Amino acid sequence: MFGIQKNIKAFPEFFKFVGLKERSEEELNNTLKNAIKNSERKKYHGELDVIHKLPNSQEQFSKILSSIPSYKTYFKVTQTEKEINKKK
Repeated sequence: MFGIQKNIKAFPEFFKFVGLKERSEEELNNTLKNAIKNSERKKYHGELDVIHKLPNSQEQFSKILSSIPSYKTYFKVTQTEKEINKKK
């Protein structure tokens, strides 16, 4: 298996490597089309409107912000801003 990316550049080489008979371009196209149909039928990848939905920029930004830990994770807050301003 090592060096597979160097030795295999096309399907005929792959089939030979794994010990399968070589397939014609038509057979290969039919196999790949059937694989896509089976995957779609089994809903492995969801519906097209779900697959291609990209969250808007606000949703993406909110998700990023929610993954950032609060400053309270790193610091212990002992005074409020109001208490600090009273001392000035």
